[in-house]
Amino acid sequence: VGDRAGSLTVTDLATVVHAYATLGHSPSPELLEALERRFRLGALFLLVTAAQFHLPFYASRPLPNTWALILSNLAFRELLLGHAARMMGLLVLGTVAFRCDLLLLTGPAILLAVGTGQIGFLRAAAVGVAAGLAALLATVLVDSAFWGRPVWPEGEVLFFNTVENRSSEWGVSAWHWYFSSALPRALLGALPFVPVGLALDRRVRWLGLLA
Repeated sequence: VGDRAGSLTVTDLATVVHAYATLGHSPSPELLEALERRFRLGALFLLVTAAQFHLPFYASRPLPNTWALILSNLAFRELLLGHAARMMGLLVLGTVAFRCDLLLLTGPAILLAVGTGQIGFLRAAAVGVAAGLAALLATVLVDSAFWGRPVWPEGEVLFFNTVENRSSEWGVSAWHWYFSSALPRALLGALPFVPVGLALDRRVRWLGLLA
């Protein structure tokens, strides 16, 4: 925060909390750098992140979610800096190799980049196909060696959850669980600042499309 420490406002706090909620919650140096360059709020972002519990929890567990989080944070650094092609490559890699659910973030992020003119449609398509094929080849080669059979793990997950429609076998929660339990527990007291940030600081409203 530096010399701005004495002039922080509710808008500043709301801005950084909204960015926190949108960009994946991780205080990676690269994402902090991008937030500081774009909004001049990198240190405050780190403070808000440090108040949450789940990042240290997952950092100690090498789950697919953890690797997808790392890649998504690096991707949003590139988005904030205007490097849409790099952002796409990282998100596609995370989706294909580590967490197919990341598609729900990858798709809107690519549409946002195209819609705001950060990348053309044809180039976006070319980058997406190239990154997807490269990620698919890498994950099939590596995971097949580990499993002892030809396998694309995230492809099997996607097929199980969507085509076979068997995701309920993992357990079923109420329709409002994400909003009434998951987000409040993940963001703790920071969640109310998200709509405040959207209302008070127009710099982050475009990120609200991804939230």
